Amino acid sequence: GSLVVAFVYKDLHDLLLTDQAIRSETDNKSYINSKIMAIAMDPKPNKLRVNVILKFENLKVSTAEKRCMFWSGFNTRSEGFSEEGCHVVSLKSNSEETVCSCNHLTHFVVLMNYDGNTKLAEEDETALKIITHVGLSLSIVGILLTLILYSCLTDVGQPLSQIRMSVSMSLGAGQIIFLAGINATENKAACVTIAALMQYFLMAALCWMLIEGIFLYLFVVKVYNINSKMYMYHVISWGLPVIMVAMSLGIAAGKEGLQSYTRFSCWLSSTNNLIWIFVAFVAFIEIVSL
Repeated sequence: GSLVVAFVYKDLHDLLLTDQAIRSETDNKSYINSKIMAIAMDPKPNKLRVNVILKFENLKVSTAEKRCMFWSGFNTRSEGFSEEGCHVVSLKSNSEETVCSCNHLTHFVVLMNYDGNTKLAEEDETALKIITHVGLSLSIVGILLTLILYSCLTDVGQPLSQIRMSVSMSLGAGQIIFLAGINATENKAACVTIAALMQYFLMAALCWMLIEGIFLYLFVVKVYNINSKMYMYHVISWGLPVIMVAMSLGIAAGKEGLQSYTRFSCWLSSTNNLIWIFVAFVAFIEIVSL
């Protein structure tokens, strides 16, 4: 049989290395964010057949990036810490605890990237939620009134009315989806769906805004008869965002998996650069609109 011993050092994380020492060795980016855990097995195995799962309570509650590390001696570049054979289990980790998966046994600890991103006070979070929900609710009411007025007071068959109603519908759908599911991170499928739909409708709104600018330019400045082009406007404004969303999903699935949507909120991740697809799209629309 085998004997397995595991224990947690109460104060070793304070004595082993100071925050300043670790920052100086890791480009001012990391510090210890958990107590140190030691695990040993007798007889010592050459290699574990199944990874060992370790759960650490974060010393500082934060959404900053964490890394699962082990103590390998003072001769390494990162002042004794290495992450070889260990990784964070993202789906089971959150701002308060970090779950690690490692293929060997030794002394383990969690390092957190230093970015000043600490958890807000409870009253501040409550205030932000209230402001967000009230603001978006008022915006949705305004959008609904806009759609009703356009339906009653204008000819909805006219291109300009269709364009402006499409802008309103896209923005309204995006805001409703945000309120309904931005924090649905516990369900991966629902969270990815929320993120994809928000990305789609926000991009569609931007496309319709661009189409409105092009329409007014051709109609007023160039005096072209462009009423027959509405079919093409719909294809571009509803179709192009589909391609962009599919590209984002493909990149997420090919890199870290779709769980990259679900770490902190149901939106595009900055850690795997998905957010830059959306930013580049917005920048493109703005440049063309100028």
